[in-house]
Amino acid sequence: MDEDFKKYVLENCFSVINNEILVAIQNINITKESLIDDSKSSAGDKHETSRAMTHLEIEKSEFALSNLRKTKTDLERINPSIKNSKILFGSIFQTSLSWFFVSSSLGKLKIGDKEITTISIHSPLFIALKELKKGDKKLFNGQLIEIINVM
Repeated sequence: MDEDFKKYVLENCFSVINNEILVAIQNINITKESLIDDSKSSAGDKHETSRAMTHLEIEKSEFALSNLRKTKTDLERINPSIKNSKILFGSIFQTSLSWFFVSSSLGKLKIGDKEITTISIHSPLFIALKELKKGDKKLFNGQLIEIINVM
């Protein structure tokens, strides 16, 4: 069950990130097309300002795309068949608060009847709970968190 569940959660993460990559590529292409169309129109200061802003938007979108691709590469490092007994990169763990997946911060995923929050290794929660095992407890932000399960 654990391996299949972890594999399913990871597949959902890939679905989210692949969607975000596709949207980013489409936005870049649309922005580049508008730049080409804009180049065919009038000249002048207003035109040059518009072109400069469009170039900045393309650079910003390409930077975001680069980060999305890095996130996908991070996800590819996770082997769902590895069973973790401690909270580490690639772990899915259940606390007294909620379920978490240490991968990349992609938000919340609805997996069956469970809501799983994806967190990165840089998140304060991961830093606080790193290497804890089932049954361990830790005070975090004024709340006592118990580790119920780690996979």
